[in-house]
Amino acid sequence: MKYNPVVLIDMDGVIADFERGCLNKWKELYPNSPFIDIDKRTMHGITEEYALIDDSFKGMMDSIMKSPGFFENLPLMGNAERILDNLESEGCKVFICTSPPRETYNLIGKYNWVEKHFGTQWKNKIIMTRDKTLIHGDILIDDKPKITGAIEPSFTHILFDQPYNRNENKPRITQWKDWKEVIEDVLSKKYIDINDDDDDDDEYTNRMYKAFKILW
Repeated sequence: MKYNPVVLIDMDGVIADFERGCLNKWKELYPNSPFIDIDKRTMHGITEEYALIDDSFKGMMDSIMKSPGFFENLPLMGNAERILDNLESEGCKVFICTSPPRETYNLIGKYNWVEKHFGTQWKNKIIMTRDKTLIHGDILIDDKPKITGAIEPSFTHILFDQPYNRNENKPRITQWKDWKEVIEDVLSKKYIDINDDDDDDDEYTNRMYKAFKILW
């Protein structure tokens, strides 16, 4: 019995270049204000990090993220063009798992962004949630250093490499170049291929029990 692993993929900072989008807009609107280079970012929360420069910068960055069209116009993350289709071709069940913006126009913008870059079919595979631990999956690929919520998640967290998460010792994908090797390594620790033709009932039952514990 072949198991098709469920892979959850975050949007902002993983397939959509949130950092580049913020910085480009900041330079456009506030050309005379200091900014933080992307490779110098140390906090996942960009508004909080900009507030360390000046208290007023938090509101300025927040207004950028809340502006109409912000999410819809984010650049595509490098090497992410066909990543969703490639994962599905490898036998994974793939969903985009992302936090919903509070503004209705930006929520729609996220759907439009996915359709523009990956195709209409992927709009039906978007999961919007503020608590990703509630979503079942074998893997979550996310740039956030720690994923917490109401329950212990079923998924293994693979970090999508960003400067602000490099202190975390977890499996890591860098710019989608090494995705296959990293995902296969993680799944090899979770996945057991059950042979339906196994003649030894005791061995088969034991392997099924192990697979159940690992996968569910």
